[in-house]
Amino acid sequence: MQRSAPITILSITVIFILRADRLFIKTERSISPRQRPATMPVLSKILSEFEVEGSVYFCEVMSPPWSLDFSDKKVASFHCVRRGGCSLKMGDTTHWLGPGDVAIVLKGEPHIIDGQAAAAPSFQRDVDTLLVCGYFSFRQDFPHPLFQAFPPVLILREEEVAKSVWLKSSLDYLVHETSSPSPGTPHILNRMTEVLLVQFFRCFISLDPEQTTFVAALFDKKIGPALQLLHSEPEKAWTLDNVAQTLGMSRASLAQRFTTLTGMPLFTYLTDLRMRQAANMLRTTDLSVAEIGEAVGYMSDAAFNRTFRKFAGKSALSYRSDTKKPRIT
Repeated sequence: MQRSAPITILSITVIFILRADRLFIKTERSISPRQRPATMPVLSKILSEFEVEGSVYFCEVMSPPWSLDFSDKKVASFHCVRRGGCSLKMGDTTHWLGPGDVAIVLKGEPHIIDGQAAAAPSFQRDVDTLLVCGYFSFRQDFPHPLFQAFPPVLILREEEVAKSVWLKSSLDYLVHETSSPSPGTPHILNRMTEVLLVQFFRCFISLDPEQTTFVAALFDKKIGPALQLLHSEPEKAWTLDNVAQTLGMSRASLAQRFTTLTGMPLFTYLTDLRMRQAANMLRTTDLSVAEIGEAVGYMSDAAFNRTFRKFAGKSALSYRSDTKKPRIT
């Protein structure tokens, strides 16, 4: 049996509390309370810039032989093996997935999920496979270092998933909600995937706490709070001096560590942050260009327009004309 389907990414940890008018989400304590205040708002703000959407699009028992080709898909995807086994082939590399394993393809690289490879481990041969797949779609007019930090494919083994009771519970809930849909299921799944994406970033950093990437910067005891300062008030006249003073760091130490973990100097990151927020306001609001420039910290229209053109490759007005969503009346 040959099938073709979309792609996606991962799953992790959450308690869902349903009430009449709202969906409340309680996340697991997979990072320390001291890290949480700095990390979660920054992650939320970054993800909101990309207009993240997602859902589970595939939950089915596959009987061999079967194969799913994701070569023409361009969205982030995850594949969770609930029962049985399969292989994931990306380029010249093959990964074997057993029960409870999750494969995350965040950057949308072409890959194939195969249920009948001859060299498969014995537990994966000639058995039905219950496979759950989902997707995330992002608006990325301007690539962000958060997404550039991830490998082409990340495999979470069953034992890694089992370390988090809420991760396993989330996967169980995904299967239940997808296989037994009821009114509101699409909305719930969309909200779940946003939370799962954040939880995935936590899981990724926990696998290698010493990595030097933007993800590590979010969880760093000093750079995480620095990012929170910049994201909470991007319009403020931040400098190395006043950020370092606020955090109780030396100017040199902040400059070196910020650049190492984020891949760019603090002021470059702040400028990019302001331009991303300006681009979002150009797409989604009716504020004038001058008002948007002032909102992100520019008192001079000329300075804002010059900086935006350098960042986006076009003027603010041209960007708005090309991207602004039509108003629904």
